[in-house]
Amino acid sequence: VLPISLLNGASLLTNNAALVFGGLAFVSMIDAMGPFVTFLLEVAKGKRPCLHLMTIFSVTIASVGSVLCVRGEANTVKGISAMAISLAGLSAVLRSMRAVWQHDLLTDKSITVSPLQLVFWNGFWGVWMTMISMMFSNEHFEGIQRLSTMSTSAKLFLFFSIPAAVVLNITQWYAVKKHGALMQNIIGNLNLVTVIAISKAI
Repeated sequence: VLPISLLNGASLLTNNAALVFGGLAFVSMIDAMGPFVTFLLEVAKGKRPCLHLMTIFSVTIASVGSVLCVRGEANTVKGISAMAISLAGLSAVLRSMRAVWQHDLLTDKSITVSPLQLVFWNGFWGVWMTMISMMFSNEHFEGIQRLSTMSTSAKLFLFFSIPAAVVLNITQWYAVKKHGALMQNIIGNLNLVTVIAISKAI
């Protein structure tokens, strides 16, 4: 579970770093290529045939469709840079590696742990890695210290994001176990459409 936690933390770190060097729309477009990266990883591991037309068609529709969706939402694609491309691409690769590794772990007959137990240990190691990273960063624990100065609405959003994150992690593990890494990644691209729909409603 520790390697999966490392991949999860590294993917979040590189994705957030990419947003520093590139615009949100551009980084989201690179992130939308996740299903394609997952497909290549599964082909490389011999878990999926390379020339399965329906799979290639589905991956292409999911990736290109998400890219066009984000492109249509943005007036212009700002912040295109080599660093943004590199970091966002690395984030997509790490996230795909995590999904493939999760599926291997959950389908291994010699491992008897449940997805809920794996969620717990993933979170356990994730907290420790976050604390260690904060100790060696420039901000240290400044974010925690500023909690008392946050507005009430910000505190409410932070509070409700906690159960949302827990539910997301649990469902993600079960989705990977039942549908596989590629299908979970394709369905996960609907997140882009959902975000755009919610932003329009608000």
